[in-house]
Amino acid sequence: MDEDEYENGLNALHLAAKEGHMGLVEELLERGAAVNSPTKKGNTALHIASLAGQSEVVQLLVKRGADVNFQSQNGFTPLYMAAQENHLEVVRYMLENDGNQSIATEDGFTPLAIALQQGHNSVVSLLLEHDTKGKVRLPALHIAARKDDTKSAALLLQNDHNADVQSKVRGGAGSGVGWSQQREGRGWEKWWRRSPKMGWMRQGVEQ
Repeated sequence: MDEDEYENGLNALHLAAKEGHMGLVEELLERGAAVNSPTKKGNTALHIASLAGQSEVVQLLVKRGADVNFQSQNGFTPLYMAAQENHLEVVRYMLENDGNQSIATEDGFTPLAIALQQGHNSVVSLLLEHDTKGKVRLPALHIAARKDDTKSAALLLQNDHNADVQSKVRGGAGSGVGWSQQREGRGWEKWWRRSPKMGWMRQGVEQ
């Protein structure tokens, strides 16, 4: 263990989970290691394994009682970390084992929002299949608009997201303002010009 790991409060289970050492993780749990023991930043072994994409360790930890919706100090869940790093199989396993994708960080970002921001389209598609409609704090469609990302916007609209939904995050594009009220914004106009086939946007701008 190096000095940074020691100062961050990582224990043997955290380190074994990070490196994907299945046998050691299992041995530590058998000897009484607390599966949900957090680091100083509030990350459990499941957070760390999810961030590292250690899918087998993730499955073992969940089967041994790890809390799939445990939030770190910043509000990160294991599902959020897996979505952020584009670990598709970990995301899939979390969703199939009660991972709650509506849980947001202290900044209001959900797993879907961070996956959109990072351009992880396969993760975005998987999250949409499990339906977050109306449950995220930062509407996914607004993330796509802020990024000038027509591909993600089209994907979201295909999954019945409401184009008129308003963002609730302070300082974000569309915060407290409807689509029609943003028609003078440079970003929105550019996004519309690059999306001439999206009739819903024309309606939103002109009304």
